[in-house]
Amino acid sequence: MDGAHAHSGGLGQARAPWDPLGPGLTGCLALVPRSARWLVPALLLALGGGERSRIDPRARTLALLRVACVERSPYWRVRLERTADSLGIGPEEVEVVESDDWELTPALEPRERAAVLWADRVARRLARRDRRAHDEVRRWFDDEGFVELTLAASLTVMACRLANALRLEDSSEASGFPSPVPTELLRSWSGQMFDGSLFSRAAHPRSGSP
Repeated sequence: MDGAHAHSGGLGQARAPWDPLGPGLTGCLALVPRSARWLVPALLLALGGGERSRIDPRARTLALLRVACVERSPYWRVRLERTADSLGIGPEEVEVVESDDWELTPALEPRERAAVLWADRVARRLARRDRRAHDEVRRWFDDEGFVELTLAASLTVMACRLANALRLEDSSEASGFPSPVPTELLRSWSGQMFDGSLFSRAAHPRSGSP
């Protein structure tokens, strides 16, 4: 495992109540509520999908965890490791996705491997040039699923860079920003952009396909 993939410490530790965005990021976004009204729903949709999502929660989480590793984002690695744990994804699978061995491991199903492959290429800015990766992901995802996966990976790249630039840690106390945005306000922002149940779906991912 190379330096980019050094363990972030999210595995094997006591779990706080699961929160899709985390107190560091929501506390930061509380300072810019007009921007948060469009950013928060988009991030929740990227992280949790929606009722018509073409990507099952397992494949989505593994793919986005790969993005966080490529982007060297401790904040999002911890958050996505906790999401993986809540979905029953084992530590061994998480460690493989965080390593350089993920393309060869038999631990991933072919559809999951295709999702992780495409997310990796999006994060590395190789998606436009890598025909093999494009062909592989199109074998397993229809048009809607392909666009959704690309959008989710791209938004996670943005979220990783935002967290890195703001030097966010996975703790509201350590972040230096205000307390997290109240849950009811997050739901309100979600309702203004999409449907009112989006926050609830992101906060309680399902273990099976939609």
